[in-house]
Amino acid sequence: MKKTVIIGSGMAGYSVAREIRRLDVEHVITFVTDEGGGYYYKPAISNALRMRKTAATLVLKEVSRLSTELSAEFVLGEAENVDIANKTVVLKDATDLEYDNLVLATGSRPRKIALAAPENHVFDVNSLAQYGRLREHLQEGMRIAVIGSGMIGCEIAEDLIQHGVKPLVITPDAYPLQRMLPIEIGTCLQRILYEAGVEWYCGMKSMEVSADSTGYAISVDELAPVKADAFLVAAGQVPRAELAKAAGIRTSVGIVVDECGLTSEPNIYALGDCAEYKSGWLPYIAPISFASKAVALSITGEATKMAFPPMPVKLKTHLYPISLLPPASLEDVTAELEATEGGQKLIYKDKYGSICGFVLAGDVAREADAIAKTITVAI
Repeated sequence: MKKTVIIGSGMAGYSVAREIRRLDVEHVITFVTDEGGGYYYKPAISNALRMRKTAATLVLKEVSRLSTELSAEFVLGEAENVDIANKTVVLKDATDLEYDNLVLATGSRPRKIALAAPENHVFDVNSLAQYGRLREHLQEGMRIAVIGSGMIGCEIAEDLIQHGVKPLVITPDAYPLQRMLPIEIGTCLQRILYEAGVEWYCGMKSMEVSADSTGYAISVDELAPVKADAFLVAAGQVPRAELAKAAGIRTSVGIVVDECGLTSEPNIYALGDCAEYKSGWLPYIAPISFASKAVALSITGEATKMAFPPMPVKLKTHLYPISLLPPASLEDVTAELEATEGGQKLIYKDKYGSICGFVLAGDVAREADAIAKTITVAI
């Protein structure tokens, strides 16, 4: 019987395990996880406060149930090294796990920001454990400095308001999601969240933090210092590619894979947030299901190429939801922006007049999946 070791127990790891089990009931599957192994929907963390969820109630399936459903073994520990020559994963406790195929589903981690504050006052929402820390610390009336105005920063800022906490979003960008949204839609999102209670400090060039008896004083550029009780870092994600790089596997932004999800080494695959596909780094949920099917087929049968259809990215800000699908290229592309009854619609069209991308905000965000189906160019 063939044996596959999967490093990582997030959505990517579980998805490929389910696909392998569906294709081969005899296949031996072993997970290596340092998170406890319970299955949860990670994007739900940035909206968990409004749902009154604890870290425990976010878990959808416990390890015991998953082990039974997948007929898989779970090894709690951290992988320290991949011995490619001997097809072995070495854990920090010196345990060796042999494999026929290895799947790297190590995910991503928050980009580090240097802050003059102790660790117990610096949070992120990249894992159940981190969310649990944050939730236990929060008290109504607190002021939390959110560092970063990307998707996670905007979602968690809105969520903090629902929890009775004042978010101060500090960002070098001119407006929220500047790299993803046109200024008209980005500033509209900013205004709506501001009216709900989010304080914005955009265009930051410098930031200094000093502690006092009441918390922290944050000096942003030349503005008067603002007060905060703690920090939440949401300044982007970085693929966890260190293990692969140390083993001599090719990395760039993430772990470089071919069209089948295979790395530069035979029998070693990668998918999810840690992987860099032919079309680039795709740190979203939607690509995982397509990648896991291809990887599982390649492991259990014949090499199978990934095929990513157009996949909208969805910002879960309930006050002003946004769905977007950037065009594959801006060459010979025109953009048409219109206001709708409760939002904005930006449609990209190619030189033939066909829709090749969009940004849908507010009441029209729900149209994303239907419009995406009309786009024929896959990623």
